[in-house]
Amino acid sequence: MRDKHRLYQKKPGGVWYGWYYTSTGERLCFCTKCTDRKAAAAALKQREREAQVAPGLSKDAAAHAVAEALDYLVTVAGADLSSNTWQMYARKGGHLLRLLGDVDVNALHIDQVQKYANDRLDEGAAPESVRKELCTLRRALTHARQRRILAADPRTLIPPFKVRYVPRDRYLTEAEFALLDAALPERRRTWVQLAVYTGARAS
Repeated sequence: MRDKHRLYQKKPGGVWYGWYYTSTGERLCFCTKCTDRKAAAAALKQREREAQVAPGLSKDAAAHAVAEALDYLVTVAGADLSSNTWQMYARKGGHLLRLLGDVDVNALHIDQVQKYANDRLDEGAAPESVRKELCTLRRALTHARQRRILAADPRTLIPPFKVRYVPRDRYLTEAEFALLDAALPERRRTWVQLAVYTGARAS
């Protein structure tokens, strides 16, 4: 008795057997040790998942999306990060989730990541923001690699993306200057007042 999900019984009412293909294309048969068809189908699905994992990786590697890698980075691996770095990863991960979240880490290709960067620039994102997003992705993939979930070297999945950093001009408001002035020791306060009131320049 055969089943459409590659399951069969050698005799009615007996245990179910199944067959599947490995990552190298080899066809294998095995006994699920289940008499219930649904349980046998679940056993077959698990065996197929394990068969697609590259040697040396954990059994969960074949079904690990970018979204899960990013979640691990923020919720587990970020314990030793500074508050600002953690917030940066959490914030930059949002666009990665939106555009790459459903992609399996072992199916991710550098061309997809390059397209991601191009799409983000087309959306109007600043190059520096895209660079930080790629850094976030690389960090998440690095953790996946260390956990034996990702087969590839993360460095081979992130395209070169160099930007010229342009610092943002930042001016103190009158209220901010008053707070700063009150907090500084006398020696530093004099120099800050000189810079503010004269608009001093090196020239």
